[in-house]
Amino acid sequence: MVRSLQELLSNASVVSDMVHNPKTFRFRDGASLVAAVVDWPPHVILKGDTSAGGASSTGGRRHLSIRGPMANLLTVLTQKLNFTYTLVEPDDRAWGTKLPNGSWTGMLGLVSRQEVDIALGPFGHTESRTEVADFTRSFFFDDRSILARKGVPEIDPWSFVFSLAPMVWLVLLGALLAVWAAMWLLTYEPRASGHRLQVGAILFHHLRVLLHQGECKVLCNVSVVASADMTWTAVTGREMVVVGGWSLTGMVVTWSYCSNLMSLLAVRHVAQPLHTVRALLDDASITVILEPGTVLTDVLENSKSGELRELGELRQVGRLRYQVATTFPEALDTLVRRGDHVLVSTSLFADLLISHLSSRVLPSSRRRKTTDNLVCRCDFYKARQTFVTSTYCMIGQKGSPLVPVMSHRIRALVESGLYNHWLASSIPESSSCRHAPSKITVKEPLAIHSVWGMFVVLGAGLQVATLVFILEIILGRYLHLRLEDTP
Repeated sequence: MVRSLQELLSNASVVSDMVHNPKTFRFRDGASLVAAVVDWPPHVILKGDTSAGGASSTGGRRHLSIRGPMANLLTVLTQKLNFTYTLVEPDDRAWGTKLPNGSWTGMLGLVSRQEVDIALGPFGHTESRTEVADFTRSFFFDDRSILARKGVPEIDPWSFVFSLAPMVWLVLLGALLAVWAAMWLLTYEPRASGHRLQVGAILFHHLRVLLHQGECKVLCNVSVVASADMTWTAVTGREMVVVGGWSLTGMVVTWSYCSNLMSLLAVRHVAQPLHTVRALLDDASITVILEPGTVLTDVLENSKSGELRELGELRQVGRLRYQVATTFPEALDTLVRRGDHVLVSTSLFADLLISHLSSRVLPSSRRRKTTDNLVCRCDFYKARQTFVTSTYCMIGQKGSPLVPVMSHRIRALVESGLYNHWLASSIPESSSCRHAPSKITVKEPLAIHSVWGMFVVLGAGLQVATLVFILEIILGRYLHLRLEDTP
């Protein structure tokens, strides 16, 4: 009969062999271990029965089976070290947190109370956890990411204004005024009675050149520059140089404007505003969802300053809520999709959630059609900024000689890249939405909601023109009456 690990560790020769020969140690007659486990895709996928396949257990409160990269790792260890195992799930199905009385909950509690020999995790390495458990060699590194909903693809109705940068508009206005002043000075004739009336006409002439309105002719043989409703005689050829330079500038600017405007009307912008922790903190409408009892929560509780401390303090204002990881898929599909919540989790788990929701068959209300077929949308994105990078390990009882023995076997897996390979294989289409563009091009008719800004400008211009027309009529009648009353 195979003996338990605790019985074998009471044998001094076995312990001596484990301590002095960790690289080559192997249980000669086998051993039986008890391992704590919780569901944490993609590392560990826990099932409540043995029919699903994978590594399994027939002990504990219910039949448990696991699959995934950690199941593969555990299988390699069983073959190398010659042991079997029984899986146990903690009542709270959590990694474990430290209570005020110094005891621990979750898997860490089972290890610290010596109710299990090892816990799979994988666990992030923290100082408080090392007080009650020993960590194996790390076999994976991961950081934390913000997972948020993408905005709806839309056209900016004011894109016709933003086709040129604000500085270009200012420089263009300054150039218009400079050309107008230069032409006025070059054609200035003090004795000409109508010259003052031509000042406004010169300005509108250059404005029409910029807008490609009316007709502009340069008659070199008589040195006259004429427009549709005004003319002025050139003293020299300098004013023709000014007009020609302004015409060239106007053509280049308007061509660039038209090209940029066409591009903007064909591009849909997908808003992704939350790419940093600071942006998340500054948006008071966003609630953060975290998993309790993790490395991140430990860091937030112990941070003395900076953005991480501010993130932890969001709980005091009701902007931070804790949920177990098993509820994250539902929270992502409901709360985060609504737009007023974000998830903060490990980057790998975020990839898994995005892959799961983007690859499944969505209801018809959440589909979009393309010219080829029906495809699902990538409705969520990971922020560019990552934080709180952790190493991940298995844990064993404090002072157990089994931990360094397992570490030597794990080292070979790390150096061969097997664990990362298992992880990559466990997430189908993991990169399909990770690098999804924030701007997309479309070929469809323009809708009124896409260009209503132009009609606002047109309507405002017509109203101003109507108002000026009414004022002209009133003022004209007033002046007419004044002239009739004058003797």
